[in-house]
Amino acid sequence: MLTGLDSEQWRELGGNVTFLSQAASYPEHPETVGTIETQMSWVFLTDQHAYKLKKPVQLLALDYSTVELRRQYIAGELAINQALAPTVYLGMLALILPTNSGHVDCWWAESVSL
Repeated sequence: MLTGLDSEQWRELGGNVTFLSQAASYPEHPETVGTIETQMSWVFLTDQHAYKLKKPVQLLALDYSTVELRRQYIAGELAINQALAPTVYLGMLALILPTNSGHVDCWWAESVSL
């Protein structure tokens, strides 16, 4: 389940997904962006890269409910994946966007070469 987000945070979360679904949001200027939603993440596919954005979920076996927890999980996944496929798993990025409520929203994403 998505954890304790109020209505404003829901709108901001939707804004992040909308932002990442637009080709103009990426430095490589892709022609299109594909979006795949899973139980725990959104995956955004450009011509050259995949970006995985963790959802703020809390399940029995994992807890992505805070920005810091999502950062820690992605860093751990990235360390394992880079050891197995160093030319594919490129790094971790912070998505930092101003929000309607006036604070900065930070979401961590993993970048993968296609």
